[in-house]
Amino acid sequence: MEAKGYETLTATDGGTGIQLAAEHAVDVVVLDYQLPAIDGDEVTAILRNRDPNLPIILLAGSCESVPESVLRHVEACINKAESPTVLLSQLVQCIGSVSQRKSKRNPSL
Repeated sequence: MEAKGYETLTATDGGTGIQLAAEHAVDVVVLDYQLPAIDGDEVTAILRNRDPNLPIILLAGSCESVPESVLRHVEACINKAESPTVLLSQLVQCIGSVSQRKSKRNPSL
């Protein structure tokens, strides 16, 4: 993403990811379902509680193994074995949606 001109923040665990999302204005979260300490399910719930409109893309070994209750709260689930272009395409789509929402709230942008 940085090569495409986007700023990225990286966390190695769910707690750090939650903290980064609280401290920075993030447009999209890419989240691993299997995280140490606080898993992707719990991180998703916390992020959704803080910002119901924040796009979340979930990465999983197999999206079929992710509970439907989690999948309902993310924009997409991508299997880790997928090509990186699948993730990039989903990111571009989410960023476009965020940009549209921001321009509707502030038409002068």
